[in-house]
Amino acid sequence: MKRIIALILSIIFMLICSPTVYADEISDLPYELEETLEGSLDSEVSDELSKRKISLSDPESLNNISMEEIFVCIAEAFSDSILSPLSLLGKIVGILLISSLVSSVGDGNEQMSKIIGTVASLAVIGITYSYLSDALSSVTAMLSDVSQFMLSYVPVYVGVITSSGGAVSASGYYVAVLSLCEVIAVIGKAVLPTVCGCMVAISIAESISPLSGMGVAASIKRMVNRLFGLFATIFVGVLSIKSLVGAGADSVAVRGAKYAASSFVPVVGSAVSEAYTTVVGSLSLIRSATGAFGMTAVLFIVLRPIVSVTALSLVLWLAKAAAELLSVKSASRFLGGVSDIVSVMLTASILLSMLFVISTAVLMMTCLNV
Repeated sequence: MKRIIALILSIIFMLICSPTVYADEISDLPYELEETLEGSLDSEVSDELSKRKISLSDPESLNNISMEEIFVCIAEAFSDSILSPLSLLGKIVGILLISSLVSSVGDGNEQMSKIIGTVASLAVIGITYSYLSDALSSVTAMLSDVSQFMLSYVPVYVGVITSSGGAVSASGYYVAVLSLCEVIAVIGKAVLPTVCGCMVAISIAESISPLSGMGVAASIKRMVNRLFGLFATIFVGVLSIKSLVGAGADSVAVRGAKYAASSFVPVVGSAVSEAYTTVVGSLSLIRSATGAFGMTAVLFIVLRPIVSVTALSLVLWLAKAAAELLSVKSASRFLGGVSDIVSVMLTASILLSMLFVISTAVLMMTCLNV
């Protein structure tokens, strides 16, 4: 009688764990996840994903992105972003040409040349400031968009990982990435504008001050870039260690559950173990698709702002070269300082946004064997 009762309970347990019972629910998961994640994206990014027919409900659509497609996106973003910086370049070169022409008419009067150079530098400062302010606004807005998306994405992704047997790995990822979101919010709203504002003031002072050539802005750029690099290295290292240890613990737990089902459930233990493996495998597919979708969305969020700031950096480098060629030293020093400011923006935007991609990729790789 006891054996009959045990057999009946085993069959009921097998039916509960059977993937056929949960097949419809598992197939509905990508649609629910798609609605949740795509609802947290802005309209431009959603349009870009829809244009390339990328959706979480169809995991194979993520293969639509190739290297050629990425280069095409970068080229399109560059062509859309270069017009405004080229207008800035034309204005700066015009001011520099007028300044050089007036200085050459001044019969080599050194005092007059300094005055003309200072006036030219002030004119360049007035023209460049608005473009620099727009670039800073786009970078801070981009960091805010990435942080807001990750605040919606991380709980969803962690839930999928936990369901597929990676509870320990998911907990480490959850704490680390949410902390990173808070850090990026502080950097975007307070730290980066403050640092860039100080560098602008220093660049203006160096361009018109007799104590020029000290390279304070360049020193600040090197220090900030090194701090960002150190932060990124520590974050990726700590997360990698946590993910490796967590993946090992999760793998032991999953193998233990399968062994217990196979060994201690009478008659149908092996069938229960295989059913559990099938369910976990299905959730692992959803986990990989969700991670790939999140990384793709972050790449599209940061693509246009980073390309736009890169175009501005290229134009400022050309303007600085023109100032040096025309011997307008004060304007050249200011443009060099502005180039350092744009470099800090690029470093912050690239490193901080790519940390999300790297952390998700690390978790996906370490959970492959779970």
